[in-house]
Amino acid sequence: KLSKAKQYMDTSSFNNFYKETGEAVNNYLQEKYGIATEDLNKKYISQFLLNFSNSESLIAQYNNISGKAELSIYGGYNNPEMLDVFNDAKSFIEALEMN
Repeated sequence: KLSKAKQYMDTSSFNNFYKETGEAVNNYLQEKYGIATEDLNKKYISQFLLNFSNSESLIAQYNNISGKAELSIYGGYNNPEMLDVFNDAKSFIEALEMN
């Protein structure tokens, strides 16, 4: 899910990296749990994760990933901590795979 994001990270393509990372996480949630496209927003996903896992850390991880992606895509903020965001996205997906 994150292979394209990794390619963008390796070439320091900030906007593409954050867009791809956000989409990869949302696409994973959509495919694994059948979440409708119109429900792919922070409020719905946070509630879903609370009901699904009761894990505040998963909710915080998702909100962190989404927030940084939105800042880069819509706010023009080029967060240089791409590796941290990439690792957060990877561990988020891995944690959901364990459930």
